[in-house]
Amino acid sequence: MYKFLNFDIQAATFFGVSKAYQRKLALAITLAIWFGLAFFFSRALGMVNTNSDLESLLTLVALLCLLVGLGGGPFLPLVAARALFSITPLGVLYRNDQIVLCRARDELFKIARSVDFSDYLTYGKINPEIRSRRCLLVIAHQKNGDLEVWAQRTRNLHQLANLVYQIFLVEERLRSDSLNRSLECDL
Repeated sequence: MYKFLNFDIQAATFFGVSKAYQRKLALAITLAIWFGLAFFFSRALGMVNTNSDLESLLTLVALLCLLVGLGGGPFLPLVAARALFSITPLGVLYRNDQIVLCRARDELFKIARSVDFSDYLTYGKINPEIRSRRCLLVIAHQKNGDLEVWAQRTRNLHQLANLVYQIFLVEERLRSDSLNRSLECDL
């Protein structure tokens, strides 16, 4: 009877996505790592300047990296920077957020394919948010058949998630009320 209670609502509501303060902290730590590496390499280059053979070798390596990049091969400093970014706190947080977003998108589209949101407009009597402009826009896109294309933008996906969550809340309340009534009848 209550379809939305059977769906994975945590996945549909982006459970596990990083918070703003976590992203700011990860950015600060990542910048500290980058600045620390830049400082280390500048100090190392200062030591290299005293040794002309090592300086010549590093110049040759830098030139070869540039030529490989110009020749169509991988630009090695870019490859190294991407590898380093992937292990920094910001890179790890970004990958985790992408996984959560993909999981939410899959769950929301599964829900949208299995129900007709317009059937739940009567729930607007219990929860007026279901009849809000944003939720009606989601329902209109589902009726037009372009919901999945429209919801590719993250902001629109959040509107779809909000509608699903509002319907879930109503069904949860209705189930709770029916359980309470059945308990009262048993007494």
